[in-house]
Amino acid sequence: MLIRTKHHLRLALVAAVVTAVLATVLPGCGGSSGGPTPGVVVGHAQITDHGTYFGVTLDFTGTTARQVGADYGQAIKAIMPDFEAQLDTFLADMLGSDAMFAALQHRVEAIKPQLDQSYRDEIEGIASALSGGATDKLGDGKLSLNELYMVNLNTDALRPTQCSFSSVWGQRSATRRTLSARILDWPDGPTFPMAKCQAVVHFINGPKSIYSIGYLGYQGTLTGINQHAVFGAVLDSPSWKPYPDPPTGYYSYAFDLRHALESTATLDGVAAAMTSHPYTFCHNIALSDPSVSRVLENDQTPGHKRALRTDVSTLRSGVTWGITNAIAAVNSFMLPENEDNFSQDLHNTARWNSIVKQMQSKGMTVDRQELASVEGYFKGAVPGHATDGDVFSLASQMLMIFEPCTLRLDVAFHPRNSDWQGGPVFTSVPVSF
Repeated sequence: MLIRTKHHLRLALVAAVVTAVLATVLPGCGGSSGGPTPGVVVGHAQITDHGTYFGVTLDFTGTTARQVGADYGQAIKAIMPDFEAQLDTFLADMLGSDAMFAALQHRVEAIKPQLDQSYRDEIEGIASALSGGATDKLGDGKLSLNELYMVNLNTDALRPTQCSFSSVWGQRSATRRTLSARILDWPDGPTFPMAKCQAVVHFINGPKSIYSIGYLGYQGTLTGINQHAVFGAVLDSPSWKPYPDPPTGYYSYAFDLRHALESTATLDGVAAAMTSHPYTFCHNIALSDPSVSRVLENDQTPGHKRALRTDVSTLRSGVTWGITNAIAAVNSFMLPENEDNFSQDLHNTARWNSIVKQMQSKGMTVDRQELASVEGYFKGAVPGHATDGDVFSLASQMLMIFEPCTLRLDVAFHPRNSDWQGGPVFTSVPVSF
Protein backbone atom coordinates (compact mmCIF):
# COMPACT_ATOMS: atom_id res chain seq x y z
CA MET A 1 0.00 0.00 0.00
CA LEU A 2 1.54 3.31 -1.06
CA ILE A 3 0.76 6.25 1.20
CA ARG A 4 0.76 9.56 -0.67
CA THR A 5 0.92 12.47 1.76
CA LYS A 6 -0.01 16.13 1.65
CA HIS A 7 3.71 16.76 1.86
CA HIS A 8 4.23 15.29 -1.61
CA LEU A 9 1.50 17.53 -2.99
CA ARG A 10 3.06 20.58 -1.38
CA LEU A 11 6.41 19.81 -3.00
CA ALA A 12 4.77 19.40 -6.37
CA LEU A 13 3.29 22.90 -6.22
CA VAL A 14 6.53 24.75 -5.48
CA ALA A 15 7.65 26.88 -8.43
CA ALA A 16 10.83 25.85 -10.23
CA VAL A 17 13.97 27.86 -9.57
CA VAL A 18 16.15 29.13 -12.39
CA THR A 19 19.70 30.19 -11.57
CA ALA A 20 22.44 27.65 -10.88
CA VAL A 21 24.18 28.54 -7.62
CA LEU A 22 25.91 26.27 -5.15
CA ALA A 23 25.30 27.60 -1.67
CA THR A 24 26.80 24.81 0.41
CA VAL A 25 29.74 25.90 2.57
CA LEU A 26 31.23 24.87 5.87
CA PRO A 27 32.50 28.18 7.32
CA GLY A 28 33.20 27.59 10.98
CA CYS A 29 30.39 25.02 11.18
CA GLY A 30 28.48 27.57 13.26
CA GLY A 31 25.16 26.86 14.93
CA SER A 32 22.64 29.33 16.30
CA SER A 33 24.10 32.72 17.13
CA GLY A 34 22.82 32.75 20.69
CA GLY A 35 24.33 29.41 21.72
CA PRO A 36 22.53 26.66 23.62
CA THR A 37 19.75 27.40 26.07
CA PRO A 38 19.97 26.01 29.61
CA GLY A 39 19.33 22.29 29.68
CA VAL A 40 16.63 20.28 31.39
CA VAL A 41 17.63 17.35 33.58
CA VAL A 42 15.07 14.81 34.77
CA GLY A 43 16.56 11.73 36.41
CA HIS A 44 18.51 9.86 33.75
CA ALA A 45 17.60 12.20 30.89
CA GLN A 46 19.17 15.52 29.94
CA ILE A 47 18.12 17.76 27.02
CA THR A 48 19.71 20.99 25.80
CA ASP A 49 18.21 23.19 23.09
CA HIS A 50 21.03 24.17 20.73
CA GLY A 51 18.82 26.35 18.57
CA THR A 52 18.94 24.11 15.51
CA TYR A 53 18.58 20.78 17.32
CA PHE A 54 18.10 19.25 20.75
CA GLY A 55 21.09 17.53 22.33
CA VAL A 56 19.87 14.57 24.39
CA THR A 57 21.73 12.33 26.83
CA LEU A 58 20.00 9.19 28.09
CA ASP A 59 22.01 7.40 30.77
CA PHE A 60 20.97 3.79 31.40
CA THR A 61 23.55 3.25 34.13
CA GLY A 62 22.02 1.55 37.17
CA THR A 63 18.40 1.87 36.05
CA THR A 64 15.78 0.38 33.72
CA ALA A 65 14.82 1.25 30.18
CA ARG A 66 11.30 2.04 31.38
CA GLN A 67 12.63 4.56 33.89
CA VAL A 68 14.90 6.19 31.31
CA GLY A 69 11.91 6.51 28.99
CA ALA A 70 9.74 8.04 31.72
CA ASP A 71 12.48 10.53 32.61
CA TYR A 72 12.95 11.33 28.93
CA GLY A 73 9.24 11.95 28.41
CA GLN A 74 9.13 14.37 31.33
CA ALA A 75 12.27 16.15 30.10
CA ILE A 76 10.79 16.51 26.60
CA LYS A 77 7.62 18.05 28.00
CA ALA A 78 9.66 20.44 30.15
CA ILE A 79 11.85 21.75 27.35
CA MET A 80 9.20 21.56 24.58
CA PRO A 81 5.68 21.94 26.02
CA ASP A 82 4.08 21.63 22.56
CA PHE A 83 5.90 18.37 21.73
CA GLU A 84 2.71 16.33 21.71
CA ALA A 85 0.93 18.85 19.51
CA GLN A 86 3.81 18.82 17.03
CA LEU A 87 3.93 15.04 16.64
CA ASP A 88 0.14 14.89 16.56
CA THR A 89 0.27 17.40 13.68
CA PHE A 90 2.86 15.24 11.93
CA LEU A 91 0.65 12.15 12.13
CA ALA A 92 -2.44 14.07 11.05
CA ASP A 93 -0.57 15.40 8.02
CA MET A 94 0.81 11.95 7.14
CA LEU A 95 -2.40 9.99 7.62
CA GLY A 96 -5.17 12.51 7.13
CA SER A 97 -7.81 10.88 9.32
CA ASP A 98 -8.51 8.74 12.36
CA ALA A 99 -9.90 6.11 10.01
CA MET A 100 -6.55 5.80 8.24
CA PHE A 101 -4.75 5.65 11.57
CA ALA A 102 -7.04 2.83 12.71
CA ALA A 103 -6.63 1.02 9.40
CA LEU A 104 -2.84 0.98 9.80
CA GLN A 105 -2.67 0.32 13.53
CA HIS A 106 -2.71 -3.44 12.99
CA ARG A 107 0.61 -3.12 11.16
CA VAL A 108 2.20 -1.51 14.19
CA GLU A 109 0.72 -4.18 16.46
CA ALA A 110 2.18 -6.94 14.27
CA ILE A 111 5.70 -5.44 14.28
CA LYS A 112 5.86 -4.48 17.98
CA PRO A 113 6.47 -8.02 19.31
CA GLN A 114 9.73 -8.21 17.34
CA LEU A 115 11.17 -5.09 19.01
CA ASP A 116 13.65 -5.64 21.81
CA GLN A 117 11.73 -5.46 25.07
CA SER A 118 14.02 -2.69 26.27
CA TYR A 119 13.06 -0.54 23.27
CA ARG A 120 9.38 -1.09 23.98
CA ASP A 121 9.99 -0.16 27.60
CA GLU A 122 11.62 3.10 26.50
CA ILE A 123 8.70 4.02 24.25
CA GLU A 124 6.11 3.12 26.85
CA GLY A 125 8.07 5.03 29.49
CA ILE A 126 8.00 8.13 27.30
CA ALA A 127 4.27 7.69 26.71
CA SER A 128 3.66 7.51 30.46
CA ALA A 129 4.70 11.16 30.70
CA LEU A 130 2.38 12.26 27.87
CA SER A 131 -1.29 13.18 28.01
CA GLY A 132 -2.93 11.08 25.29
CA GLY A 133 -3.22 7.87 27.24
CA ALA A 134 -5.27 5.29 25.34
CA THR A 135 -7.23 7.80 23.25
CA ASP A 136 -6.16 7.69 19.61
CA LYS A 137 -7.44 10.89 18.04
CA LEU A 138 -5.53 12.88 15.46
CA GLY A 139 -5.67 16.65 15.78
CA ASP A 140 -6.39 16.77 19.52
CA GLY A 141 -2.92 18.07 20.36
CA LYS A 142 -2.18 14.98 22.44
CA LEU A 143 -0.09 11.88 21.85
CA SER A 144 -1.39 8.48 22.88
CA LEU A 145 0.72 5.37 23.40
CA ASN A 146 -0.44 4.00 20.04
CA GLU A 147 0.34 7.28 18.33
CA LEU A 148 3.86 7.32 19.78
CA TYR A 149 4.36 3.77 18.51
CA MET A 150 3.09 4.88 15.08
CA VAL A 151 5.71 7.65 15.03
CA ASN A 152 8.43 5.19 16.01
CA LEU A 153 7.40 2.53 13.48
CA ASN A 154 6.31 4.75 10.63
CA THR A 155 9.26 3.62 8.47
CA ASP A 156 7.85 0.10 8.75
CA ALA A 157 4.10 0.70 8.77
CA LEU A 158 4.00 3.50 6.16
CA ARG A 159 5.92 4.09 2.96
CA PRO A 160 9.10 6.01 3.80
CA THR A 161 10.62 8.76 1.67
CA GLN A 162 13.86 9.45 -0.18
CA CYS A 163 17.44 9.86 1.10
CA SER A 164 20.98 9.85 -0.33
CA PHE A 165 24.56 9.01 0.65
CA SER A 166 28.06 9.66 -0.69
CA SER A 167 31.44 8.69 0.70
CA VAL A 168 35.15 8.71 -0.16
CA TRP A 169 38.15 7.01 1.45
CA GLY A 170 41.75 6.04 0.80
CA GLN A 171 43.34 7.73 -2.21
CA ARG A 172 40.06 9.49 -3.10
CA SER A 173 39.92 11.30 0.26
CA ALA A 174 42.04 14.42 0.71
CA THR A 175 42.85 13.24 4.25
CA ARG A 176 43.20 9.56 3.25
CA ARG A 177 40.50 8.92 5.86
CA THR A 178 36.86 8.06 5.27
CA LEU A 179 34.52 11.01 4.77
CA SER A 180 30.80 10.33 4.51
CA ALA A 181 27.83 12.55 3.66
CA ARG A 182 24.22 11.61 4.23
CA ILE A 183 20.95 13.38 3.54
CA LEU A 184 17.88 12.38 5.51
CA ASP A 185 14.72 13.21 3.58
CA TRP A 186 11.68 12.98 5.81
CA PRO A 187 8.05 13.88 5.14
CA ASP A 188 7.06 17.02 7.04
CA GLY A 189 3.99 19.19 6.97
CA PRO A 190 3.54 22.87 6.10
CA THR A 191 4.26 23.94 9.70
CA PHE A 192 7.39 21.76 9.95
CA PRO A 193 6.51 19.75 13.08
CA MET A 194 9.36 17.27 12.70
CA ALA A 195 11.94 19.98 12.03
CA LYS A 196 11.04 21.42 15.41
CA CYS A 197 11.87 18.05 17.03
CA GLN A 198 15.28 17.34 15.47
CA ALA A 199 17.64 15.79 18.00
CA VAL A 200 20.98 14.07 18.48
CA VAL A 201 20.58 11.43 21.17
CA HIS A 202 23.51 9.94 23.08
CA PHE A 203 22.50 6.59 24.54
CA ILE A 204 24.93 5.91 27.41
CA ASN A 205 24.71 2.19 28.06
CA GLY A 206 28.18 0.74 28.61
CA PRO A 207 29.36 -1.25 25.57
CA LYS A 208 26.03 -0.53 23.86
CA SER A 209 26.53 3.26 23.83
CA ILE A 210 25.71 4.98 20.54
CA TYR A 211 24.68 8.32 19.05
CA SER A 212 21.44 8.47 17.08
CA ILE A 213 20.69 11.47 14.87
CA GLY A 214 16.93 11.80 14.56
CA TYR A 215 14.06 13.26 16.58
CA LEU A 216 12.84 13.74 20.12
CA GLY A 217 10.95 10.65 21.24
CA TYR A 218 12.09 8.58 18.25
CA GLN A 219 13.95 5.58 19.67
CA GLY A 220 14.97 3.82 16.47
CA THR A 221 18.07 4.78 14.50
CA LEU A 222 17.77 6.52 11.16
CA THR A 223 21.42 7.53 11.35
CA GLY A 224 23.76 6.26 14.03
CA ILE A 225 27.36 6.07 15.23
CA ASN A 226 28.75 3.50 17.65
CA GLN A 227 31.83 3.68 19.83
CA HIS A 228 33.81 1.62 17.31
CA ALA A 229 33.37 4.51 14.81
CA VAL A 230 30.95 2.54 12.64
CA PHE A 231 28.38 4.80 10.95
CA GLY A 232 25.06 3.47 9.68
CA ALA A 233 22.08 5.12 7.96
CA VAL A 234 18.82 3.87 6.46
CA LEU A 235 17.63 4.74 2.95
CA ASP A 236 14.32 3.55 1.55
CA SER A 237 14.53 1.49 -1.67
CA PRO A 238 10.92 0.70 -2.58
CA SER A 239 10.09 -2.38 -4.61
CA TRP A 240 6.44 -1.32 -5.10
CA LYS A 241 5.42 -4.87 -4.33
CA PRO A 242 2.39 -5.44 -2.10
CA TYR A 243 2.86 -4.74 1.58
CA PRO A 244 2.95 -7.98 3.64
CA ASP A 245 -0.35 -7.31 5.33
CA PRO A 246 -0.48 -8.13 8.20
CA PRO A 247 3.31 -8.02 8.75
CA THR A 248 3.33 -10.86 11.28
CA GLY A 249 6.91 -11.82 12.16
CA TYR A 250 8.43 -8.80 10.41
CA TYR A 251 11.01 -6.57 12.09
CA SER A 252 11.71 -2.84 12.14
CA TYR A 253 14.87 -2.03 10.20
CA ALA A 254 15.44 1.29 12.02
CA PHE A 255 15.31 -0.45 15.39
CA ASP A 256 17.41 -3.34 14.07
CA LEU A 257 20.04 -0.82 12.94
CA ARG A 258 20.14 0.57 16.47
CA HIS A 259 20.53 -2.96 17.85
CA ALA A 260 23.28 -3.78 15.32
CA LEU A 261 25.26 -0.64 16.17
CA GLU A 262 24.87 -1.31 19.89
CA SER A 263 26.00 -4.93 19.68
CA THR A 264 28.48 -5.09 16.80
CA ALA A 265 32.02 -3.71 16.50
CA THR A 266 32.57 -3.79 12.72
CA LEU A 267 31.00 -2.61 9.49
CA ASP A 268 30.71 -6.18 8.25
CA GLY A 269 29.12 -7.20 11.54
CA VAL A 270 26.45 -4.52 11.26
CA ALA A 271 25.76 -5.55 7.66
CA ALA A 272 25.44 -9.21 8.64
CA ALA A 273 23.06 -8.36 11.47
CA MET A 274 20.86 -6.40 9.06
CA THR A 275 20.41 -9.40 6.76
CA SER A 276 19.06 -11.79 9.39
CA HIS A 277 15.43 -10.61 9.63
CA PRO A 278 12.54 -9.97 7.23
CA TYR A 279 11.40 -6.36 6.81
CA THR A 280 8.21 -4.87 5.40
CA PHE A 281 10.05 -2.54 3.00
CA CYS A 282 13.16 -2.94 0.90
CA HIS A 283 15.94 -0.54 1.80
CA ASN A 284 19.62 0.31 1.64
CA ILE A 285 21.90 0.67 4.66
CA ALA A 286 24.79 3.11 4.17
CA LEU A 287 27.80 2.01 6.22
CA SER A 288 31.18 3.61 6.97
CA ASP A 289 34.14 2.97 9.23
CA PRO A 290 37.55 4.70 9.42
CA SER A 291 38.90 2.85 6.38
CA VAL A 292 36.02 2.20 3.94
CA SER A 293 32.33 2.62 3.09
CA ARG A 294 29.81 0.16 1.72
CA VAL A 295 26.09 0.04 0.88
CA LEU A 296 24.00 -2.93 2.01
CA GLU A 297 21.29 -3.56 -0.56
CA ASN A 298 18.61 -5.16 1.56
CA ASP A 299 16.31 -6.43 -1.18
CA GLN A 300 13.56 -8.42 0.54
CA THR A 301 12.30 -10.03 -2.68
CA PRO A 302 12.69 -13.83 -2.58
CA GLY A 303 15.61 -14.94 -4.73
CA HIS A 304 17.29 -11.54 -4.74
CA LYS A 305 20.51 -10.60 -2.98
CA ARG A 306 20.96 -9.00 0.40
CA ALA A 307 24.55 -8.05 -0.24
CA LEU A 308 27.15 -5.33 0.28
CA ARG A 309 27.84 -3.12 -2.72
CA THR A 310 31.39 -1.82 -3.04
CA ASP A 311 33.05 0.82 -5.21
CA VAL A 312 34.05 -1.87 -7.73
CA SER A 313 30.89 -4.00 -7.75
CA THR A 314 29.39 -4.83 -11.12
CA LEU A 315 26.30 -2.66 -11.49
CA ARG A 316 23.14 -3.15 -13.52
CA SER A 317 23.11 -2.16 -17.16
CA GLY A 318 22.68 1.55 -17.70
CA VAL A 319 24.16 2.62 -14.35
CA THR A 320 27.31 4.72 -14.52
CA TRP A 321 29.78 4.98 -11.63
CA GLY A 322 33.42 3.97 -12.22
CA ILE A 323 34.81 6.06 -9.34
CA THR A 324 37.20 4.06 -7.17
CA ASN A 325 37.47 4.61 -3.42
CA ALA A 326 34.05 6.22 -3.47
CA ILE A 327 30.45 5.05 -3.23
CA ALA A 328 26.98 6.56 -3.34
CA ALA A 329 23.37 5.57 -2.88
CA VAL A 330 19.92 6.88 -3.65
CA ASN A 331 16.64 5.02 -3.13
CA SER A 332 17.40 2.23 -5.58
CA PHE A 333 19.25 -1.04 -5.91
CA MET A 334 22.25 -1.03 -8.24
CA LEU A 335 23.37 -4.66 -8.12
CA PRO A 336 22.14 -6.43 -11.26
CA GLU A 337 20.74 -9.39 -9.31
CA ASN A 338 18.33 -7.12 -7.44
CA GLU A 339 15.11 -5.49 -8.48
CA ASP A 340 15.43 -2.63 -10.95
CA ASN A 341 13.73 0.16 -9.03
CA PHE A 342 16.09 2.68 -10.61
CA SER A 343 15.74 2.91 -14.38
CA GLN A 344 12.17 4.23 -14.48
CA ASP A 345 12.34 6.38 -11.34
CA LEU A 346 12.95 10.00 -12.30
CA HIS A 347 13.78 11.03 -8.73
CA ASN A 348 16.47 8.41 -8.40
CA THR A 349 18.00 8.64 -11.86
CA ALA A 350 18.19 12.44 -11.71
CA ARG A 351 19.80 12.50 -8.26
CA TRP A 352 22.20 9.66 -9.07
CA ASN A 353 23.36 11.40 -12.24
CA SER A 354 23.92 14.61 -10.30
CA ILE A 355 25.98 12.81 -7.66
CA VAL A 356 28.11 11.14 -10.36
CA LYS A 357 28.75 14.43 -12.16
CA GLN A 358 29.48 16.32 -8.96
CA MET A 359 31.84 13.62 -7.67
CA GLN A 360 33.68 13.47 -10.98
CA SER A 361 34.04 17.25 -11.03
CA LYS A 362 36.10 17.18 -7.79
CA GLY A 363 39.03 15.45 -9.46
CA MET A 364 41.12 12.67 -7.97
CA THR A 365 40.73 13.76 -4.33
CA VAL A 366 37.74 15.05 -2.40
CA ASP A 367 37.89 17.08 0.79
CA ARG A 368 35.23 17.72 3.41
CA GLN A 369 33.76 20.82 1.83
CA GLU A 370 33.76 19.26 -1.63
CA LEU A 371 31.88 16.22 -0.36
CA ALA A 372 29.37 18.55 1.28
CA SER A 373 28.89 20.20 -2.11
CA VAL A 374 28.21 16.81 -3.76
CA GLU A 375 25.35 15.98 -1.39
CA GLY A 376 24.38 19.65 -1.06
CA TYR A 377 23.99 20.13 -4.82
CA PHE A 378 20.94 21.98 -6.13
CA LYS A 379 20.53 23.90 -9.35
CA GLY A 380 18.56 26.97 -8.43
CA ALA A 381 18.70 29.79 -5.93
CA VAL A 382 16.94 27.59 -3.38
CA PRO A 383 16.58 23.80 -3.15
CA GLY A 384 13.90 22.49 -5.48
CA HIS A 385 12.86 19.06 -6.70
CA ALA A 386 14.68 15.74 -6.86
CA THR A 387 13.31 15.26 -10.39
CA ASP A 388 15.30 18.35 -11.40
CA GLY A 389 18.48 16.62 -10.29
CA ASP A 390 18.63 18.41 -6.95
CA VAL A 391 20.32 16.10 -4.45
CA PHE A 392 19.58 18.56 -1.66
CA SER A 393 15.90 19.41 -2.05
CA LEU A 394 12.81 20.75 -0.30
CA ALA A 395 12.30 17.29 1.14
CA SER A 396 15.69 17.30 2.89
CA GLN A 397 15.60 17.39 6.68
CA MET A 398 19.25 16.91 7.57
CA LEU A 399 22.56 16.89 5.69
CA MET A 400 25.46 15.53 7.70
CA ILE A 401 29.17 15.10 7.11
CA PHE A 402 30.94 12.51 9.27
CA GLU A 403 34.58 11.48 9.59
CA PRO A 404 34.75 8.18 11.48
CA CYS A 405 38.46 8.41 12.31
CA THR A 406 38.03 11.64 14.31
CA LEU A 407 34.29 11.32 15.13
CA ARG A 408 33.82 14.80 13.66
CA LEU A 409 30.15 15.34 12.84
CA ASP A 410 28.67 18.43 11.17
CA VAL A 411 24.94 18.60 10.51
CA ALA A 412 22.77 21.06 8.61
CA PHE A 413 19.35 20.83 10.27
CA HIS A 414 16.15 21.92 8.53
CA PRO A 415 15.04 25.36 9.81
CA ARG A 416 12.40 24.97 12.49
CA ASN A 417 9.91 27.45 11.09
CA SER A 418 10.47 27.73 7.33
CA ASP A 419 11.49 25.91 4.18
CA TRP A 420 15.14 26.03 3.17
CA GLN A 421 15.91 29.56 2.02
CA GLY A 422 19.31 28.68 0.60
CA GLY A 423 22.03 26.14 1.05
CA PRO A 424 22.62 24.13 4.21
CA VAL A 425 24.20 25.85 7.21
CA PHE A 426 26.19 23.42 9.30
CA THR A 427 26.35 23.01 13.06
CA SER A 428 29.25 21.20 14.73
CA VAL A 429 27.79 18.37 16.84
CA PRO A 430 30.09 16.93 19.53
CA VAL A 431 30.51 13.15 19.51
CA SER A 432 32.51 11.66 22.37
CA PHE A 433 32.49 8.18 23.85
